[in-house]
Amino acid sequence: RYAFASADLRAAGAAVVLSSDWPIAPLEPMATLHAALTREAWPSGGPDHRISLAVALDGITRAAGWVAFDEADRGALAPGALADLTLLDRDLAGVFPEGLPAVCARLTICDGQITHDSDVVASSMRQTEEV
Repeated sequence: RYAFASADLRAAGAAVVLSSDWPIAPLEPMATLHAALTREAWPSGGPDHRISLAVALDGITRAAGWVAFDEADRGALAPGALADLTLLDRDLAGVFPEGLPAVCARLTICDGQITHDSDVVASSMRQTEEV
């Protein structure tokens, strides 16, 4: 709620990298995004450290690859990079920020391999076969 001075860090030129500090903080990426977008100032006052959805998404994708010294392979969909991506059940901008905690992953692909599928591929294959 009050942690991480992300806006000031970004203004100073630092990379804003978002991740889980599990087991200290929630493991769920949507909870991390929600916290970054709705961060509150200290009760005694202070700067607003909320960041935009675009900055937060960059922080859990491109910047995360950069901080791991793996930006050539991770953090963006690009030729030659690992095929890591997550398909969500709704557009984040459409639920921003109140609905973020309820957003679910429908499909996760790591290094080109499906690691989580909530019937996305199977349902697509059924629809293709019906046509």
